[in-house]
Amino acid sequence: PFIAFNCANVSLELLESRFLGHEKGAFTGAIDTKPGVFEQADGGTLFLDEIGELPLAAQGLLLRVLEGGRFTRVGEKKEVVVNVRLMAATHRDLAAMVRESKFREDLFFRLNVIQIRVPPLREHKEDIGQIADGFWLKRCGRRLHPAQIEALMAYDYPGNVRELLNLLERANVLEIADFSRLMDDHRKTTGQLKPPQDAPEAPDNLEEMVRWHVRRVYDKCGKNLTKTAETLGAARNTVRKYLGKGIEE
Repeated sequence: PFIAFNCANVSLELLESRFLGHEKGAFTGAIDTKPGVFEQADGGTLFLDEIGELPLAAQGLLLRVLEGGRFTRVGEKKEVVVNVRLMAATHRDLAAMVRESKFREDLFFRLNVIQIRVPPLREHKEDIGQIADGFWLKRCGRRLHPAQIEALMAYDYPGNVRELLNLLERANVLEIADFSRLMDDHRKTTGQLKPPQDAPEAPDNLEEMVRWHVRRVYDKCGKNLTKTAETLGAARNTVRKYLGKGIEE
């Protein structure tokens, strides 16, 4: 069997039951005995999608099952033994999550036996033309013009192929033939999702960070000391202290 399970779509309270299964009457709503995904995948493959979204509290549970291949259903004492090939996928940087203590290091190494990296679309732009042309031919019964493909290739697609196909769907529904205009409008929309590239990073030192924040609010308030103090909820003298000398009233 091949069983797919999305780790992001289940609450922490239900994860144990979904992983291990439960007996009838084990908890409110357990009207029947139900095997979990590990038991369903016994002898086959279990695919855990969005593994990076798995809460820390559930990561230990997953690790115990992977290490021993045995568990008990919720509300049962009899042990179940399974033989499952595990595959996992994520769009997150798990190594960075381990460093930030958001993902268990032992689980990371247990999962990371064979790693297959799917490159983002921006790393193989030469495929954009074929992907887009195939979609357009199937949807509209004709091929794209070279100028349209050129306009599509001048973008990095943080949403990968899904974003590309959504753009083509938009062009089809709205009957947009000018793909340069299509891409310009799309850039204006997606540009709002990113922080300004030139925005300075807040310092790590607490004292310096407070000074940095007060200065930022001061500039935002048009360098008006009174308005800055009101916005910060602080006394004018306190604001002046963090701003330093040479501050106008």
